[in-house]
Amino acid sequence: MEGPDSSRSVDLGEQAVTLSSDADCALRLSDASGQVGGRYATVFAEKQLKWAVLEHGDEIVIAPHRLRFEHMPTSDR
Repeated sequence: MEGPDSSRSVDLGEQAVTLSSDADCALRLSDASGQVGGRYATVFAEKQLKWAVLEHGDEIVIAPHRLRFEHMPTSDR
């Protein structure tokens, strides 16, 4: 939604999605300022975890990046 990578998106399927500045992450975030760490976050679809369970429309802020989680039914992908 905001930040240098606001036009990017990644499909959250059965596998976990990693977010960070590392080149091998599913969603690599630009990090010119050095604020986004390696392996910053991992997002799982439909799995209950101790850290947080995201609901449709929830937002995540990682340094200058603002991300929004949107659940899209399989038929909409």
